[in-house]
Amino acid sequence: MAVQLSVKVDERAFKAAAYANAKEWAKTMEYATKDMRRAAPPIVKRYVTKAYNIKAGEVTVGSKKAVGSCSMSGGITDMTLEYKGRMLTPTHFGMRPKSWPGAGMEYTITATILRSRPGVQIGHWRRPWSEGGKHGQSSPAMLLNGKVPPIMREGRRYEALKVVSMPQMVDMVVNRDEHVAGAYGELQDKQMEILRKRLSSLGIEV
Repeated sequence: MAVQLSVKVDERAFKAAAYANAKEWAKTMEYATKDMRRAAPPIVKRYVTKAYNIKAGEVTVGSKKAVGSCSMSGGITDMTLEYKGRMLTPTHFGMRPKSWPGAGMEYTITATILRSRPGVQIGHWRRPWSEGGKHGQSSPAMLLNGKVPPIMREGRRYEALKVVSMPQMVDMVVNRDEHVAGAYGELQDKQMEILRKRLSSLGIEV
């Protein structure tokens, strides 16, 4: 998932400033780009953890607990943030119960994925021969002894239940229309702020 960031500048004036400050220009643009590459991921993380019930450390780029990565390309006026990451299980989103409650005990599995919504049911286990029981041909997500996260069974196949990935979370808080004035707007504001600050050291106003 990619986040495209760009700021509008007067191209003619921008090129003229580059020619007039040939010696310092390249370094100034390099510093500005580095500033933005440091500033962007924390802004994205703040919006992701505001919307999703996931620990900040898990969406902190570069941390040992991170569930994804972010690479950045381009310059200060036209930058791309590329997020990658695996699909996550509900154990990252306040799943209850956290593990198999014991033989013969009926239970319902819930998780709070979005902070704005109450916990949702993602699975359960009922007595044999009932829906979701161990004799069901197709069952909802359930917990098994010694197995975390919840699994889903289709016939004889078992697969871990997956709900959302870090790239999908970033896409929701940055690229969706309802969030443009939030995360995306703040990223663009920061981009322009850094550009102006760095160019002001050359006596240039944009």
